[in-house]
Amino acid sequence: MADHNTREGKFKREFGGVAIGGALAAFLVSPLLKFANPVALAIAGLLAGMGLLGLYNARVVSGVKPVAEKLAWCFLFAGGCAAAFALVYAQEASSQLDRYCRVLQSRLIQADREHKALGNAKDVFQTLQCRPQGEVFVETQHDAGQ
Repeated sequence: MADHNTREGKFKREFGGVAIGGALAAFLVSPLLKFANPVALAIAGLLAGMGLLGLYNARVVSGVKPVAEKLAWCFLFAGGCAAAFALVYAQEASSQLDRYCRVLQSRLIQADREHKALGNAKDVFQTLQCRPQGEVFVETQHDAGQ
């Protein structure tokens, strides 16, 4: 019997893209991973792994009860929910940091225009890995003289 006609061959054909999809998803959400709840991500990975293992056993190993496949799908669904929770949390944390960085950036620009020192605000901006927020125009000495 050809490999693609066996239970294992069918499983590989049906779920072979899961690893590629997981790698692509990890690449696309990597900017948010530093803000994600690590416990929620660990739980999501554990549940998804258990679900995939259970689904493999339910589809490939003979003699496994049909309820095992339903249970495996429940594990996969719960893992997806945990991952979604972690990403929502990460998005909120990222938005809060962006708001804080915007305020810090406006203070830095205002202090630069007024030639005031803000202490360690520049260091805080870099330490928090802030990126410029919105459209920023800083008038230089050359521009002011014209």
